[in-house]
Amino acid sequence: MKRIFVLAIVSALLMITMMIPQTQAAKWKTYKDPEGRFSIDCPSGWESMSFFGMLTITSPDSDETVAVMAMPTESNVMVSEKDMEDTLKALAQTDPELKGKFKTTKIGGRPAMEYMDPEEGARMLWAFTKVGNVCHILVFTFTTDPDQFKSANKKYFEPMIKSIKVG
Repeated sequence: MKRIFVLAIVSALLMITMMIPQTQAAKWKTYKDPEGRFSIDCPSGWESMSFFGMLTITSPDSDETVAVMAMPTESNVMVSEKDMEDTLKALAQTDPELKGKFKTTKIGGRPAMEYMDPEEGARMLWAFTKVGNVCHILVFTFTTDPDQFKSANKKYFEPMIKSIKVG
């Protein structure tokens, strides 16, 4: 839980500073953000609910949950890949336990940051998009029971991450 708190702080700090999917046996559906900030594929049997700028997608019969937050940034400035790398270096110096759990990556061709901790059953990604004249930070959180993380990551989370399109 301490790590989740740290991740929430990282999300807040980011907002302050800038202000081929694998074959699936199950059918998948695409959730499209009404404001055009992102889309994500999820298994068709999963339930989705959107409220106050947050989308949750949950498996009806297991612990897998995906949460997506899309928030406007204070400064309305996009964050570069170098800014993300600098943030990760600072995090590693601040908390050595986080070293190796963060990396830069791409979501839909855009720079993003990723955190993964199988022992916590968590994987998070941060990306930025601009819709009209407003920049948004997107935070994708994938969680499950730590004992099921490896399986859920391969079966659900990886294909969902690969499907993400950022506005």
